[in-house]
Amino acid sequence: KLNEIQWLKRQNNNLFLLSTNDKTIKLWKVSERRYRLDGFNLYDEYGAQRDLRSINTLRIPHLVPVNELTVEATPKKLYDKAHMYHINSISLNSDDETYLSADDLRIKPVAF
Repeated sequence: KLNEIQWLKRQNNNLFLLSTNDKTIKLWKVSERRYRLDGFNLYDEYGAQRDLRSINTLRIPHLVPVNELTVEATPKKLYDKAHMYHINSISLNSDDETYLSADDLRIKPVAF
């Protein structure tokens, strides 16, 4: 359950957002990928896991271009246990380096 989402200003090709549920605030990075890693030792060309005893050479993974664009969201920072009560709202400051989070009892400024 998400209570609120705040998007940060774009500074490069990636997007960043703050999300909050009742107790935790997370900073997420949303990026687009046109490549995928391929050629791992542990899996064969069909995606089945290999027997570890049968691996006798080292294969280095390489990037393979894909036709469709893949969107990936990864958590970058976790702000847990910042509030004793349920978080009601988050708000970005104009400097894009700090934000305010508010619960039932207090308002707390936090830097990224």
